[in-house]
Amino acid sequence: MTYRLGFPYQTEKSPSVLLEESENPNTDPAELQRIASIRFLPRSISRALATNPSTPPDALLVVGGDAPAEMLKNPLWNLLLATDPGLLNRMPNHTAEAIGSHIDTPVDLLRCLGTPRSRPVRVRAAVAANPNCPIEVLKGFFRHHQRVRTGLANNPNLPKRWQARLARDPCREVRTAVARRKDAAPDLLRALAQESSYNVRSAVAGNPRTPKDVLQSLSRFKLDSVQRALSANPAVKRMRKKNSR
Repeated sequence: MTYRLGFPYQTEKSPSVLLEESENPNTDPAELQRIASIRFLPRSISRALATNPSTPPDALLVVGGDAPAEMLKNPLWNLLLATDPGLLNRMPNHTAEAIGSHIDTPVDLLRCLGTPRSRPVRVRAAVAANPNCPIEVLKGFFRHHQRVRTGLANNPNLPKRWQARLARDPCREVRTAVARRKDAAPDLLRALAQESSYNVRSAVAGNPRTPKDVLQSLSRFKLDSVQRALSANPAVKRMRKKNSR
């Protein structure tokens, strides 16, 4: 019987057999490498390979994108990190991005992934949005690509004093991210509501922290995105319920 795991790969082994082999540290490393090369590999198998200390280094770097938590706990990973200076440079972008965004990634590793401007934008953006990213690394992201600055604006632990700076960013995606923050200061949201960008206004309209008078002012805009955001805003729902009594 032939099993199709994902187009275009076919194998005579069932997914359950592949999973068992992926979990077994006694499986031939060459076989583990072959399994890791399967396109559209089921996540359960990726996690098993990322956990297995016998998985070859290059295979570990591939499956780590789907299983960063397991890879970070694999003893082989720590050994590679300590002995292979080129490890991060040859890591696939999707794996570096997954590690950069993972909550349990060590601070020193976030620093290595996020600081160099030579790292791909998607990787630096993931690090910028990571709540455990060191403050000195976050500060440097103000001078990076707009996608990285958007990640910074989405960081849950972004210092309040930096929100106002990002609210003046020339990129509307960055300003929109600030307008969506649930810890944004009311005065900051009031200022963002005056934006010409409908994306920013819609984000302000959907934010529960937006002052009532600003929400009432935004309700006069007929733009669909603004009206939808207002309708979904819990603060607006409470206002409307109170007014209907």
